[in-house]
Amino acid sequence: MSIAVALLAGLATIVNGWTSDSNCKPSVSASMVQLHSTSQQGREQQDIHGQQPAVCAPLANRGVYFTVSVCVGTPPQCFDAVADTGSDNVIITSCVCDDLIGTGCDADAKCFTGTNKSTTFHVAEDPVVEFITFGSGTVETAIATDIVDVGGIRANMSNGLLLIVNKAQLEISGDFQGILGLGLPKTGTTSSGTVMEQESASGLSTSASIKRPSGACILFPKICDGNEFNQSYRATRQRNRVKDEQLFLRAARVRRFSLCFLDSGKPGALRLGVAPFERPIPQIGQQHWGVSFVGMSVGPRNHAAPSQMIFCGQDQKTAGMSSPCGIIPDSGTTLITGPPQQVKTLETTICQEWARCRELGNPSSTLFQDLLLNCSSWLSEGAGLAEIPSIFFHVEAGGEVKAFELTSWAFVTQSFDEAYPDKSFCFSGFGEMDYVTTDNGPVWIFGTPLFYEYVVGFDHISRAVSFEQMTCEPCTERADLMSLKPRLLNTKPRIQNEGHHIRKIDVSLPL
Repeated sequence: MSIAVALLAGLATIVNGWTSDSNCKPSVSASMVQLHSTSQQGREQQDIHGQQPAVCAPLANRGVYFTVSVCVGTPPQCFDAVADTGSDNVIITSCVCDDLIGTGCDADAKCFTGTNKSTTFHVAEDPVVEFITFGSGTVETAIATDIVDVGGIRANMSNGLLLIVNKAQLEISGDFQGILGLGLPKTGTTSSGTVMEQESASGLSTSASIKRPSGACILFPKICDGNEFNQSYRATRQRNRVKDEQLFLRAARVRRFSLCFLDSGKPGALRLGVAPFERPIPQIGQQHWGVSFVGMSVGPRNHAAPSQMIFCGQDQKTAGMSSPCGIIPDSGTTLITGPPQQVKTLETTICQEWARCRELGNPSSTLFQDLLLNCSSWLSEGAGLAEIPSIFFHVEAGGEVKAFELTSWAFVTQSFDEAYPDKSFCFSGFGEMDYVTTDNGPVWIFGTPLFYEYVVGFDHISRAVSFEQMTCEPCTERADLMSLKPRLLNTKPRIQNEGHHIRKIDVSLPL
């Protein structure tokens, strides 16, 4: 189990009609488009490398996060699940949750029915129960087995489907249907090999017993003594769980995949089974997708990356460290987060390099944020958003250091308030999280801003990632792709009228 999905704190209402109906028949706009012209029979076969042929699954734009259609069972029941590279399980709300009092489930919300409805569904009389803590609360899940289909790629998730049976402690606004975990598959277990320890090592908070009436205890009395878990029984089940657990990427034999996002309500794209990366970057994380971060610099947009590092340079790497800093590319976080002092240094440097900000006085993080807040007074002048310098993050790959640019279009957003119809407000996309590791120093999380400006690829066999700065092409065969504006040319901010979501993570653990 991986780190929690903090973006659940404020899920948005569905926009642009991107939903799958109850019969799992997506609309034309949400149809799955194959990247290779193959027959259905060919799609179900592996390629010569043991990987499924490539497909593209549309990512519906929900404002601050993106969902993909995940179909479960036979016949399939489809759900809009958050596409999340920071978690590693398929999690769907079970309809049995609706039948229990005090579980926090909405009888009108979409949910999964397995028994007597899916011919491929199985759940033990004494299933493993896991508690998953998100940024907005804890859910209780039971482990089950069924077929999961994403973009036409199907996998039998043996002991790999997590069904939510209690979410009374989860505070969510909006329609939450599930999560498609695309996180880094773990390569082993911790010292004693229990799921409890695996969860802790992944940044989750779990409890050994429940002091309140539990949904799982009501549904599966065998696993409980009264309203508390039978500890010896649970420990045995957990050890078996580690051996049997399947994650979607592995069960579906998807070696590589990529994600990219579009703004203005347009869909993004999740491509499964993509070709080998032209410029792979070694993956260094133990618990999360991670890369070696060896410096941050600030300079003009569309120019060469400055060589002067403001932090995370190689001079900050001490004996025994693998890298001076680390980066987690995370599609489930809406900000770029880092240690508080480094974030302040970054914003101060942007202010120093931005003439409009520098001319207001002593450059500072506060001055930078204030100038953004008053963006309606200057955004329509001159170069607009493009006058704000870019940030360049430098990563180590194959003995070389490569610099990647993030323009202000990626890390500045604009919002509107009905109380001020003639004004708009802009905000920095940087957030603070003090996460410092022994091997990789301070860790930054690069959330959705990265996926707006890059096609981000992941390879869990070769353990590599890639950042390709190109236009995100949606899953479509239409000829109007050329109308998509190259993101380096954008001079107006992305619109975001909802709050940001920051992933909850155990900062005492390694990258």
